[in-house]
Amino acid sequence: MIHYIYTAFYYASILGAPLVRPVWFEFSEQPKFYKVESQFMFGDAMLVAPKLATPSKALEKMHLQEVTFTLPEGIKWYNYYNKKVETIAGIPVTRNMPDLEQAVFIKAGSIIPILLHDECMALMACFHNKIRLDVYLDDFLEASGSLFADDGVSFKYATENSFAMVKFTFKENDVMYLKSEVVSKGSYEFPATQTVDTVAIYGWTTKPLAVLNNGIYCEFNYNDGALVVSLPDGVSPG
Repeated sequence: MIHYIYTAFYYASILGAPLVRPVWFEFSEQPKFYKVESQFMFGDAMLVAPKLATPSKALEKMHLQEVTFTLPEGIKWYNYYNKKVETIAGIPVTRNMPDLEQAVFIKAGSIIPILLHDECMALMACFHNKIRLDVYLDDFLEASGSLFADDGVSFKYATENSFAMVKFTFKENDVMYLKSEVVSKGSYEFPATQTVDTVAIYGWTTKPLAVLNNGIYCEFNYNDGALVVSLPDGVSPG
């Protein structure tokens, strides 16, 4: 999630929007969240309900902990771990969560860039590794998201204008397509290692006949609403 967090920090620096924000910050039209203090938005796309209650002895033996959360109405939410759409919104839901999971949900219509670093022991050593785009479709089968990129170490983004902001858009225009567009770019050049290698699309309703990238057929796997596409040789975000 480092790219999502890094991009959110960039927006915080120029817009003043906090990284961790109350739910009403994003859903001010829903008064029920004005006094909710047991969950929060992490950036504009992720809702987190932390484990606050002390587990009972029975739950503790099963390595479970009770969490209560309420999802805003009027939009789909995806469980971050199983990628399934949550069916209940607007009312409190209580769930027993295992030790290695949190109550984390992604707002439909979001695209989250994920750094691939399974074999990396230190973040900075793989900061420019390959990227997977997680696309969480809304009811209109659309989504969008951003990626802020720089060297991850220096202040050159400010002193030398060395950065890039990329916008990702998934929508329909005769066919479904995913577009990557550099909307703001200084002197930053994407390293050869920093490519989009995989696109995972959640909320997809049918198995496609084919998936193409610039006219080249891509390998893909479709299973139960999830379409995972492998891009040959990767594609530079910019």
